[in-house]
Amino acid sequence: AQYDLQPRYEYDEKTRRSFISGYTLTQTVFVKVRAIEKAAAILAGLPERGINQIGSISFDVDDPEKYLSEARNEAFGKARAKAEEMARANGLALGRIVNVSESGWPGPIYYGAAMGGKGGDMLSAPTPAPIQPGTQEVKVQVSIAFELK
Repeated sequence: AQYDLQPRYEYDEKTRRSFISGYTLTQTVFVKVRAIEKAAAILAGLPERGINQIGSISFDVDDPEKYLSEARNEAFGKARAKAEEMARANGLALGRIVNVSESGWPGPIYYGAAMGGKGGDMLSAPTPAPIQPGTQEVKVQVSIAFELK
């Protein structure tokens, strides 16, 4: 949880000055729900528990390193196969690897479209909002330079 304490100001017409009339404490809680089929019911029950605002909803990949590793292995295999094909087409063979580079990204993060198309929508009714599961791509791009024989 995160806490944010901010002064609340009022303006005094007589003295023409602002003064602190109190403080506002905001508590932010992060919740992870793995059972997507329960997410709508959980969201619908928040207002009766005093939660009146949702900042965002995001969907993440659990254990992204596992999927990045799989994508990396597949990318290296495809890169080698393509390099071998290109070398053969030119009457050559692959030698040793002289350079390898990689870039990867987990794909887009989905923010609150199920809550009316915007993150940060206010909850005004206990009607369950439809939460739709989707997909995320985990991509890795590799570049391999080989010596040619």
